[in-house]
Amino acid sequence: PGSSRQHAADVLMGYNPRKLPLRQRLAMVRARLRHAAENGIRIRVYEVALDLDMSEFHFARQFRAAYGYSPHVYYDEVRAARGRDLLRQGVNPGTTARRIGLRRPAELRALLARRQKMQSMLDVEPASVLFPSPRAAEQA
Repeated sequence: PGSSRQHAADVLMGYNPRKLPLRQRLAMVRARLRHAAENGIRIRVYEVALDLDMSEFHFARQFRAAYGYSPHVYYDEVRAARGRDLLRQGVNPGTTARRIGLRRPAELRALLARRQKMQSMLDVEPASVLFPSPRAAEQA
């Protein structure tokens, strides 16, 4: 519900993310998924796809082509990394699970067990790569 209101407000203000290049739109979505995962906000792939005016399946294919993994895998990887960080800081498993959007410590254990092997994908490109300035794009 909130995303459609935000989209309507953006269109009324003259901002239309659909006019951005696909790579930049995917980078924005990746940042949105990362923010949601790190802050325990549940987000569904179809909601993100709707914001990009794509089908869920087309969006997932485009994301995988751009980054080498699906949006869902990326979301889970970020949650697992955040969970590991919180546990290293001494936060108890129940609180850690809730902070990353899970209900029980058992769900946290399962997530960490599934996602242990894919830590390297969490390297984030610098903001200048994800969101180049318009002047830099004109010069290229």
